[in-house]
Amino acid sequence: MEVKQRVNRNTFRNSCCAMLAVLSIGLITGCSSPYSPVAVEANPQVVESLQRFTRDYTLQAGDQVEVYVYRHPDFSKTVTIRPDGYLTLPVLDDIKAAGLTPMELDRLVTKALSVRLKEPEVSVFVENVVEPMVYVHGEVQVASAIPIRKAKTVAQALAQVGGIKREAKVEQLAVIRLHKDGHLRAITLELANHSQSSYFLAMQNIRLLPEDIIFVPESHRSQFVRAIQDFINTPLTGVNQVLAPYFQFRLIEELDDVNETTEVIIN
Repeated sequence: MEVKQRVNRNTFRNSCCAMLAVLSIGLITGCSSPYSPVAVEANPQVVESLQRFTRDYTLQAGDQVEVYVYRHPDFSKTVTIRPDGYLTLPVLDDIKAAGLTPMELDRLVTKALSVRLKEPEVSVFVENVVEPMVYVHGEVQVASAIPIRKAKTVAQALAQVGGIKREAKVEQLAVIRLHKDGHLRAITLELANHSQSSYFLAMQNIRLLPEDIIFVPESHRSQFVRAIQDFINTPLTGVNQVLAPYFQFRLIEELDDVNETTEVIIN
């Protein structure tokens, strides 16, 4: 199915980005200090997708998966996905599980068991889901996924990947987030003071949420525009490449078309 989207560019609204309603940073050096606190005023800018998405966990090698078949204990089993991405279930050939969502594995096993059982009821349980991550991408020293316990702010995340490259355009850094309403939003900052140090100070106060993507573009604005295109306008390619192998995005409209006849639970 060909997916087309439009980009809705909005300035900051309280209803859509409360976390950045007013961003100010006070550097307090102590009661005896002769210096006054420094405030950095920021005006967040938001680019929002018009279509809505959901984020699905993607199975990978090493995941422990319980496949439960209702009223058929002989067909049920808890297995670990092998390094080659396959798992083995009773009476079935090896199944390629890595890269699938739990729901996709559920449907695959259900279809395979339908040859032997009448209307099998299958449930898939993922028992060791990866810890919450944030993803740093673009002009940084080592683009990678970082456990959020080590990167609670944008500044901490950049430090974890070794900082930015010389050609990076920190003033166009964007935090890309899937909100509860299903819309993707890329958040950038407009500061009254355009010095690079002001942006780094502002980053100290930008709190991250699990599965946030931080994108640092090159100095050329064309790369920033391409990134917004990839991450917001066509996220099924751009965002999914960054989140792989942990998650993938799917259009909510696609999910509405799926006939879900089995239960999938992620513990």
